[in-house]
Amino acid sequence: MLLRTVGSAVLAFAALFSASTAHAIDCGSDVQVTGGVTAGDYDPFSPTAVTFSGVSLTFTRAIAASGGGKTQTMHFYMRQPLGSPAGNQVIWPLTGDNVLFTEGGFAPTFNNPSSPSQPTGVATVDWGGAAQPDVITQTVQVTIDPNYDPVAQPTIDFDLVYVCKGTGGYSNVTSPVTLAGVIHISIRVLSGLQASYAGPALDFGDLSEVSSGGAIESGLFHVRSSGAFNITLTSGNHFLMTYPGGPSTPGPGTIGYSLTFVGQTRQYGNETFSIPTCHRAGTNAVQYIPITATLLEGGVGKTPSPTYMDVLTVTFSPIDDPGTSQPFCSSP
Repeated sequence: MLLRTVGSAVLAFAALFSASTAHAIDCGSDVQVTGGVTAGDYDPFSPTAVTFSGVSLTFTRAIAASGGGKTQTMHFYMRQPLGSPAGNQVIWPLTGDNVLFTEGGFAPTFNNPSSPSQPTGVATVDWGGAAQPDVITQTVQVTIDPNYDPVAQPTIDFDLVYVCKGTGGYSNVTSPVTLAGVIHISIRVLSGLQASYAGPALDFGDLSEVSSGGAIESGLFHVRSSGAFNITLTSGNHFLMTYPGGPSTPGPGTIGYSLTFVGQTRQYGNETFSIPTCHRAGTNAVQYIPITATLLEGGVGKTPSPTYMDVLTVTFSPIDDPGTSQPFCSSP
């Protein structure tokens, strides 16, 4: 029999970059991240990384209440939590370098803050002398690893680790200081699903000399989804195999079978498939959903034909529901 699978995998996301402010000591800087909502099409199954090219970082240097002290230069890198995807990046536009590192892993060691020479992966903000503007804005590119699961981890926070050089009597900060959550990314996947029939074909073979039912053929669907989903099942000929142009009711021109799928068994006279709502399958690992056809009668005494078949249509539909209370549909 033929098995037709219908699935959909187009979804939308909204990524929000929110502001974070920290008040520093000595030459430390108040750092803010500002940005609007970025929206578009996002496929969590794509092997291509997701890039946000317009994340604006606004650096406001510290100014002493008296005496003229100000921050002159700040050297920094970004840090993501332990266990974050290795492919995440923050690209500093002045050097083209990735300045994002993972907590607990390698991170560059700062040179003296007064030195303009810093290791690869360290970005520099230079306000200049006390007479220069106190605010500098740079736009960075943030890239999210394609293996990132926005459902399992809907938010990403990048900290900023820095040292700085003072001017006008402001002392340097040589021990790294951390500003938490300078970049905060929130992604919500509304719905996304990928489904396919993995086989094998539900083929009972030559039934011309088979006098009774009982033969069983089984196959598997592969499913990945960001959220809960529905499944529908229909038979093109009422769960009866027949030849092209053949009848749709039991008789010499049909061979009956039953089909077991997602906990339900259907056959002629009991054809209505109750639509189940299934728990999210996940976007990385594949969930397997079995389907089993059982022959109810043989081909002896049936109208001779080289082809007896039925067409089954299985439709997987994502729904905007986290699916946390729904059952898994991985077994009948």
